[in-house]
Amino acid sequence: MIEDKLDEILSVVNFIKNFSESYEHSKNIFGIEEASEYTGYSVGYLYKLTSTNSIPFSKPNGKKIYFSREDLDLWLMSNKKRSNKQIDDLASSFITKRKY
Repeated sequence: MIEDKLDEILSVVNFIKNFSESYEHSKNIFGIEEASEYTGYSVGYLYKLTSTNSIPFSKPNGKKIYFSREDLDLWLMSNKKRSNKQIDDLASSFITKRKY
């Protein structure tokens, strides 16, 4: 009987935990704390980036800062570097398509 109750409680706890985790991953708009957790950058560093307009953000009422997940993803993947293989492939493609 006690084991059944414990199993039931554990099941409810796991459901709540999974729901909470899936909700966090489905959010498209983040506050500064959530953006910090999402990007791995400190809150202070994110404030610094916003003050220099180095990162896309919104400030609808002039106070709170919000970030779009899509904008953060694009910003995080900006300044992408190609691997040596990608560079070799591009060079080979360029040479084969070149007309003399």
